Amino acid sequence: FDRFCFEIKYPSESFSEIYQIVLRYTNISPNYYIAIYFAQAGTVDTTFRNNREINFVSFDSSVKSIGESSFDLCKSLIEVSIPNSITSIAESAFNECTSLKNVFVPSSVTSIGENCFTQCTSLNEIIMSYSIKSIENYCFENCSTIRQIVIPSSVTVIKGGAFSGCSSLYIVSIPSS
Repeated sequence: FDRFCFEIKYPSESFSEIYQIVLRYTNISPNYYIAIYFAQAGTVDTTFRNNREINFVSFDSSVKSIGESSFDLCKSLIEVSIPNSITSIAESAFNECTSLKNVFVPSSVTSIGENCFTQCTSLNEIIMSYSIKSIENYCFENCSTIRQIVIPSSVTVIKGGAFSGCSSLYIVSIPSS
């Protein structure tokens, strides 16, 4: 497979213009991976919401947050690389990313929004850092392939439905403190 990689420098380049380029390339070849690298973005917006072609996403240190529904319904998204510059991941940021396999949430992230990873049905592993304070409503709802999760000792609240529908979840480690 070939991998197309687009470096997006925002706001100097329009997300929607880049999105049109991505769509043009995806019609060229059926054998491709698309990787998006966000540079100089501040907060990533919803331009790529419901994109069925993006496979890999990474961010440079200028990106501070992943906005609400940024990658919602990106059903071909396999991997996300979240750097230490990200401090928050908003509500529904990766909702229904059904191909997403693993997520590592770095120590810089202090909040993960509601429904953030809902319906990520291929998500095998989520590693949360010790800076997370709460696990929001329905954060991992219907992530049917998660088998084990370690709740960091920094978590003081697990809100309603956070792990509902996680039918393969059989080990939940919660610290004693």
